[in-house]
Amino acid sequence: MKTTAERFAERTVEFPGDGCHIWIGHRDQYGYGRVWLDGKMRGAHRVAYEAAYGTIPELPDADARGACVLHRCDDPACVNPNHLFVGSHLDNMRDMDTKGRRRSTSRPGERNPAARLTLAAVRDIRVRRAAGATMTSLAREYGLTKGGVAHVVKRRAWRDVQ
Repeated sequence: MKTTAERFAERTVEFPGDGCHIWIGHRDQYGYGRVWLDGKMRGAHRVAYEAAYGTIPELPDADARGACVLHRCDDPACVNPNHLFVGSHLDNMRDMDTKGRRRSTSRPGERNPAARLTLAAVRDIRVRRAAGATMTSLAREYGLTKGGVAHVVKRRAWRDVQ
Protein backbone atom coordinates (compact mmCIF):
# COMPACT_ATOMS: atom_id res chain seq x y z
CA MET A 1 0.00 0.00 0.00
CA LYS A 2 1.31 3.43 -0.98
CA THR A 3 2.05 6.12 1.56
CA THR A 4 0.28 9.47 1.47
CA ALA A 5 3.51 11.07 0.23
CA GLU A 6 3.78 8.56 -2.65
CA ARG A 7 0.13 9.07 -3.66
CA PHE A 8 0.64 12.84 -3.44
CA ALA A 9 3.79 12.70 -5.60
CA GLU A 10 1.93 10.72 -8.30
CA ARG A 11 -0.47 13.63 -8.69
CA THR A 12 2.20 16.31 -8.99
CA VAL A 13 4.25 17.49 -11.97
CA GLU A 14 7.27 19.76 -11.52
CA PHE A 15 7.79 22.63 -13.94
CA PRO A 16 11.51 23.53 -14.02
CA GLY A 17 11.07 27.05 -15.41
CA ASP A 18 9.13 28.56 -12.53
CA GLY A 19 9.66 25.81 -9.97
CA CYS A 20 5.96 25.18 -9.51
CA HIS A 21 4.83 21.69 -8.60
CA ILE A 22 1.43 21.50 -10.26
CA TRP A 23 -1.33 19.32 -8.83
CA ILE A 24 -2.76 17.19 -11.64
CA GLY A 25 -5.29 15.39 -9.50
CA HIS A 26 -8.80 16.65 -8.73
CA ARG A 27 -9.22 20.44 -8.66
CA ASP A 28 -12.07 22.60 -7.47
CA GLN A 29 -13.82 25.29 -9.50
CA TYR A 30 -11.13 27.82 -8.59
CA GLY A 31 -8.23 25.62 -9.72
CA TYR A 32 -7.07 24.55 -6.25
CA GLY A 33 -5.97 20.93 -5.93
CA ARG A 34 -8.17 18.76 -3.71
CA VAL A 35 -7.08 15.58 -2.00
CA TRP A 36 -8.95 13.05 0.13
CA LEU A 37 -7.03 12.64 3.39
CA ASP A 38 -8.00 11.35 6.82
CA GLY A 39 -11.64 10.99 5.85
CA LYS A 40 -12.16 14.44 4.40
CA MET A 41 -11.45 16.51 1.30
CA ARG A 42 -8.61 19.00 1.84
CA GLY A 43 -6.75 21.60 -0.16
CA ALA A 44 -3.67 20.00 -1.74
CA HIS A 45 -1.62 23.15 -1.11
CA ARG A 46 -2.51 23.01 2.60
CA VAL A 47 -1.53 19.33 2.75
CA ALA A 48 1.78 20.13 1.01
CA TYR A 49 2.47 22.96 3.46
CA GLU A 50 1.78 20.72 6.46
CA ALA A 51 3.92 17.89 5.07
CA ALA A 52 6.87 20.28 4.72
CA TYR A 53 6.49 22.56 7.74
CA GLY A 54 4.08 20.92 10.17
CA THR A 55 0.72 22.15 11.39
CA ILE A 56 -0.54 25.40 9.93
CA PRO A 57 -0.12 27.89 12.77
CA GLU A 58 -2.97 29.88 14.27
CA LEU A 59 -2.57 33.60 13.69
CA PRO A 60 -3.56 36.22 16.24
CA ASP A 61 -5.17 38.41 13.54
CA ALA A 62 -6.93 35.55 11.71
CA ASP A 63 -10.72 35.65 11.59
CA ALA A 64 -13.11 32.73 12.11
CA ARG A 65 -11.84 31.11 8.88
CA GLY A 66 -8.42 30.63 10.46
CA ALA A 67 -5.08 30.88 8.72
CA CYS A 68 -4.77 30.75 4.95
CA VAL A 69 -1.99 29.13 2.96
CA LEU A 70 -1.06 31.63 0.26
CA HIS A 71 0.90 31.21 -2.98
CA ARG A 72 3.91 33.36 -3.85
CA CYS A 73 3.59 32.12 -7.43
CA ASP A 74 -0.15 32.88 -7.65
CA ASP A 75 -0.90 29.48 -9.20
CA PRO A 76 -3.69 27.82 -7.19
CA ALA A 77 -2.65 24.39 -8.50
CA CYS A 78 0.92 24.77 -7.19
CA VAL A 79 1.85 22.58 -4.22
CA ASN A 80 5.56 23.46 -4.00
CA PRO A 81 6.12 24.18 -0.28
CA ASN A 82 8.73 26.81 -1.21
CA HIS A 83 5.97 28.78 -2.95
CA LEU A 84 3.59 28.63 0.02
CA PHE A 85 3.30 30.83 3.10
CA VAL A 86 0.80 31.35 5.90
CA GLY A 87 -1.30 34.49 6.31
CA SER A 88 -4.70 35.68 7.43
CA HIS A 89 -7.66 36.19 5.12
CA LEU A 90 -6.84 39.92 5.18
CA ASP A 91 -3.24 39.13 4.17
CA ASN A 92 -4.62 37.09 1.27
CA MET A 93 -6.86 39.97 0.12
CA ARG A 94 -3.97 42.44 0.34
CA ASP A 95 -1.70 40.05 -1.58
CA MET A 96 -4.33 39.73 -4.30
CA ASP A 97 -4.79 43.51 -4.48
CA THR A 98 -1.04 44.14 -4.65
CA LYS A 99 -0.72 41.69 -7.53
CA GLY A 100 -3.92 42.89 -9.26
CA ARG A 101 -5.60 39.47 -9.09
CA ARG A 102 -8.72 40.13 -7.06
CA ARG A 103 -11.98 39.64 -8.89
CA SER A 104 -13.99 42.46 -7.46
CA THR A 105 -17.32 43.88 -8.41
CA SER A 106 -16.19 47.20 -6.94
CA ARG A 107 -14.08 47.90 -10.02
CA PRO A 108 -15.87 50.44 -12.18
CA GLY A 109 -16.98 50.10 -15.76
CA GLU A 110 -15.26 47.81 -18.21
CA ARG A 111 -12.64 46.81 -15.61
CA ASN A 112 -15.36 44.99 -13.67
CA PRO A 113 -15.19 41.32 -14.70
CA ALA A 114 -18.99 41.11 -14.47
CA ALA A 115 -19.53 44.05 -16.86
CA ARG A 116 -21.78 43.22 -19.78
CA LEU A 117 -21.34 46.54 -21.55
CA THR A 118 -18.52 48.65 -22.90
CA LEU A 119 -18.34 52.44 -22.57
CA ALA A 120 -19.28 52.72 -26.22
CA ALA A 121 -22.36 50.52 -25.70
CA VAL A 122 -23.49 52.62 -22.72
CA ARG A 123 -23.21 55.80 -24.77
CA ASP A 124 -25.02 54.16 -27.69
CA ILE A 125 -27.89 52.99 -25.47
CA ARG A 126 -28.36 56.49 -24.04
CA VAL A 127 -28.23 58.23 -27.43
CA ARG A 128 -30.56 55.74 -29.11
CA ARG A 129 -33.06 55.79 -26.22
CA ALA A 130 -33.12 59.61 -26.36
CA ALA A 131 -33.78 59.30 -30.10
CA GLY A 132 -36.81 57.07 -29.45
CA ALA A 133 -35.53 53.47 -29.43
CA THR A 134 -37.61 51.24 -27.17
CA MET A 135 -36.29 49.70 -23.97
CA THR A 136 -37.30 46.27 -25.29
CA SER A 137 -35.33 46.61 -28.54
CA LEU A 138 -32.24 47.91 -26.72
CA ALA A 139 -32.48 45.14 -24.11
CA ARG A 140 -32.72 42.49 -26.81
CA GLU A 141 -29.80 43.94 -28.78
CA TYR A 142 -27.46 44.24 -25.78
CA GLY A 143 -28.51 41.08 -23.92
CA LEU A 144 -29.98 42.99 -20.98
CA THR A 145 -33.34 43.18 -19.28
CA LYS A 146 -35.52 46.24 -19.76
CA GLY A 147 -34.68 47.12 -16.16
CA GLY A 148 -30.98 46.91 -17.00
CA VAL A 149 -31.45 49.32 -19.87
CA ALA A 150 -33.44 51.64 -17.57
CA HIS A 151 -30.56 51.64 -15.06
CA VAL A 152 -28.16 52.71 -17.82
CA VAL A 153 -30.50 55.35 -19.27
CA LYS A 154 -31.39 56.84 -15.85
CA ARG A 155 -27.72 56.74 -14.77
CA ARG A 156 -28.25 54.38 -11.85
CA ALA A 157 -25.58 52.26 -13.56
CA TRP A 158 -22.55 53.61 -15.38
CA ARG A 159 -23.25 57.04 -13.86
CA ASP A 160 -19.74 58.33 -14.58
CA VAL A 161 -20.07 57.77 -18.34
CA GLN A 162 -20.98 60.95 -20.25
